[in-house]
Amino acid sequence: PGETCRHYEYTCPSQCTENWPHDITVIADFLHMHAIGSQMWTTVNRAAMEPITLNRIDYWAVNFQSFTPVGSQGANTPGDGLVIKRGDRINTHCVYNNPTQAASRECTLS
Repeated sequence: PGETCRHYEYTCPSQCTENWPHDITVIADFLHMHAIGSQMWTTVNRAAMEPITLNRIDYWAVNFQSFTPVGSQGANTPGDGLVIKRGDRINTHCVYNNPTQAASRECTLS
């Protein structure tokens, strides 16, 4: 049977970002899923801080995709971008709704 609201979480761990040569500043974000996607969000997690939502789409529509400006506190906030520091953890969450597919397929980041 098909699956409804299947959640996947992908992580870029702090052990990865701590090897970056320097911090990076994100000025825009582009979340992308295909037709069975229903929700997607990315958070930046820093020690001793609440996670910062880099971008979030709660009602995915494949025909309405765009870049989202990123400010100092995440998506659509004022500022000149969000600094992702060496040692931060980045998590991307994807929710798929696929009630008609007969068998499940593994989803991966590309």
